Amino acid sequence: MTFVNSTSQGSGSPVFDYSSRDYSSILSDLIARIPVYLPEWTSNSSSDFGIVMLQMYAYMGDLLGYYLDRLAGEAFIQTATQPSSILNLAAMLGYTPALSVGSTGTVTVNIGSTVIGPVTIPFGTQFATQATSTQNEIIFQTTQTVTIAGAGGATMSFTAQIPVVQGQTFTSLPLTFGSIDLWDEFGIPSTAVVVPQVAVSNGSINQTYQFLYSPVSADSFSVYVDLGLGPQEWTYVTSLISAGPNDFVYTNFVDAQGNFYVIFGDGVNGYVPSLGSPIYATYQTSVGSLGNVGAGTITVPASAIVGLVNVANASNCSGGSDTESIASIQQNAPASLRSLDRGVTVNDIETLALVAGVQWSSVIEQTYQLVNLYIAPQGGGIPSPALQSNVLNYLQPLVMPNTTVSIFPPTYVPINITIELVVLEPYGNDSTQNLVQNALQNLFQLVNTGFGFRVALGLVYSTILTQPGVDYAIVSSMTRQFDATLNESLDVDTSYTSLTVTPLPQPVYGGDSITLTNSLTTTLTNALIAGVVYTQIIVIGINQILVEGDTLVLVAPNGGVQEVTLSSGASAGQQTLSVTAFPAAYNFPAGTFVSDVTVAPNTQTSIVVTGSPEMIAAPTGATSIPVNFTTTAAFEVGTYVQDLTGADDCVLLDNEIPVLGVLSFSPPTTGGLLGS
Repeated sequence: MTFVNSTSQGSGSPVFDYSSRDYSSILSDLIARIPVYLPEWTSNSSSDFGIVMLQMYAYMGDLLGYYLDRLAGEAFIQTATQPSSILNLAAMLGYTPALSVGSTGTVTVNIGSTVIGPVTIPFGTQFATQATSTQNEIIFQTTQTVTIAGAGGATMSFTAQIPVVQGQTFTSLPLTFGSIDLWDEFGIPSTAVVVPQVAVSNGSINQTYQFLYSPVSADSFSVYVDLGLGPQEWTYVTSLISAGPNDFVYTNFVDAQGNFYVIFGDGVNGYVPSLGSPIYATYQTSVGSLGNVGAGTITVPASAIVGLVNVANASNCSGGSDTESIASIQQNAPASLRSLDRGVTVNDIETLALVAGVQWSSVIEQTYQLVNLYIAPQGGGIPSPALQSNVLNYLQPLVMPNTTVSIFPPTYVPINITIELVVLEPYGNDSTQNLVQNALQNLFQLVNTGFGFRVALGLVYSTILTQPGVDYAIVSSMTRQFDATLNESLDVDTSYTSLTVTPLPQPVYGGDSITLTNSLTTTLTNALIAGVVYTQIIVIGINQILVEGDTLVLVAPNGGVQEVTLSSGASAGQQTLSVTAFPAAYNFPAGTFVSDVTVAPNTQTSIVVTGSPEMIAAPTGATSIPVNFTTTAAFEVGTYVQDLTGADDCVLLDNEIPVLGVLSFSPPTTGGLLGS
């Protein structure tokens, strides 16, 4: 909409258009006024000097208009683009951006057999990853002191598992003060790097000092001030506003360049360090998400250990996260204002958890007094115990009285995708496939998903088709993996044409076997315990099942129950029995659970199905899958439907986050208009 003033500039004078802010509009308005003020000026040629002058004025007007727009935009956190503006606006809202968090893990230390006597590995002992041409070593520190019994001349070695956290400790605190060992008193490891003291107080209000190294890990920093009686640790607070004039407190902030600062009080809110008082600090720096290293990568001892043979981490390190991004601050700062530091509703608790430095949060309310909070740390992975403790400590005073908050890690659900890719002729098949793979990996980055995220088939298609060189693609399969141990159910869709099965990681009990054969008969050896409920039998699209005993009860997904009385009166032991089939008209949909089985008495407690996995085909459009076995043994132990070979949206639960699982491509082909 264009707004103009209603005042004419004389007879025939064009009105001012105050919305003319760009170069072309300003130039057009200026030229339109030439006949009014200088009628003798008749040339509008771009070579005319007067037109050149107007073009210069229009250019300056366009530039000034842009700066005015940007100044207005920088006043609002959602439209600001400069990191310094966003940080200042977040501070005005009382929001404290999350600091980086070091990843955690466990290393296994192996001490040789020649060592006599115990070996003590002190708190702060350092291990590291191997440096490469593209990545410096990543240092980890032990979080507790561990003593390993020496071999004492025996032929065997001794090992210990020690928890570690990624980071390196720096301190400016002197080693002693008089006879007091300050490092021991304040829990500073002997491997800490000594740096110059932070500052000497100038006695002014709101003193602000920068730490030498960044990024500083969350909850790893301590500040000490010597008021004449030796260094004393001051208390960190998120805001000085509630502090009294005699409170020894400080707070912190991080500037747009990532530098870490501490700020002291003004004598009204927080005590002012007196003139000449030395100020010290101890803190850890971390590499954030880069510390989420894989298993077997922490292999370098950075500290001397007597008799060390080798060291390695048996599992992945997790929980490392970077300093909160500007985009995250723009989202979370207004949300923190909406929660007003109280956790009354589910949304309040989810928002407060984000404020505490979590990438995503989701609340599943059991009762109004029992809340399960699922959190995913920035950068992904499993939240470290320290992060979970920080979030819980932050939330507990803010929720309603008698409300219990329990924190759980997210369930990452792999999404398996199979793609048939057709590439335009000028583009390489391999390079185009790599572009598609990178784009899909980016789509499943944690920052782009979240709890309960619906992985839409259309979103996958749009991601693929926007890549250079892609003519068209067919997503022949997109399915989520299921975990049978969680009793997850399967969605049955009419578009599925086949399904595969994989074994469950269930224990095998010797001697018991049920063999499914072509003739659909059951051979039972060492029959199972009568009355035992077996929950791991699953009907994989079968409309007939064979078992010996009294009664077999099948519970279909729709809640329907079908009971079939089988042959009875058989004695325990080895038997070969014929089995009554279910009515032909009753088909159990794929994924139906057999929830209760009552069989002849014996001493075993598990059902073992022998054989190898097979593909079971079904006609297109079938809502259930009648099965014809092609071998005498169709399924392995505890077989479970894992992958339905069809393509449809993948719906996740409120405690689940999607990640890219197995991404497979059919061999890319060249086609399209240019390839035909």
